[in-house]
Amino acid sequence: MDRTEAVMQSPAATGVVDSLCKCDIVMKGGVTSGIVYPPAVRELAEAFRFVNIGGTSAGAIAASLTAAAEYRRQRDGSLAGFDRLARVPYDLAQDRALIGLFAPNRSTQLIFEFAMSFVNATSLGERVRQIVTLPFVGSQRAVSWTIATLGIALAAAELVATPASWLGAAATVALAFAIGGAVGMLLTLRHALATLVTNNYGLASGIDATGKNSFYYERNVLETSSFVKMID
Repeated sequence: MDRTEAVMQSPAATGVVDSLCKCDIVMKGGVTSGIVYPPAVRELAEAFRFVNIGGTSAGAIAASLTAAAEYRRQRDGSLAGFDRLARVPYDLAQDRALIGLFAPNRSTQLIFEFAMSFVNATSLGERVRQIVTLPFVGSQRAVSWTIATLGIALAAAELVATPASWLGAAATVALAFAIGGAVGMLLTLRHALATLVTNNYGLASGIDATGKNSFYYERNVLETSSFVKMID
């Protein structure tokens, strides 16, 4: 007798499971669908026993959790696994829960932070400011600041030689920052592209530099042992 047969013959579960109608369920992908599935499955579990369970993308995640919850019910006849599944949307609604699941790799951290800052900007002016200052705060900032510093030094030398040439000194500094920004931007884009290629064209693998998902380990909101809790 394999384990599945043993589970189905559990005295605590046999009567409950056998009284339910059989149901096959397939869940499509989509972020919003993934949020809706847990409570919907919980309601369906009141009247149906899930037999064939499948899905794609977010639906596949919901399907795997549904299978775990159904497995637990077949063991002990309870809906505890489905109750846990229904709480998933509320877990994800907690502060910074979703963003916490996207832990950038060390090599893509600056790109990720810039992308998130750009997306969260509340005005066009703020986005323009972020783009303009990127060469001076990004991965190639040393190059940009070196060029800008040389410009400042040249402007200072110009002022020493000709104290009245404030306009020329200001133009020199402005030109140096413009050149430094342009060169830094090109190098930053080149570095970002190379980093994305080596990182399989992704920003966040879900695992940070410590080899862990920081959200799971630091906040412990979404339990890493969800499957075990649904099964046991």
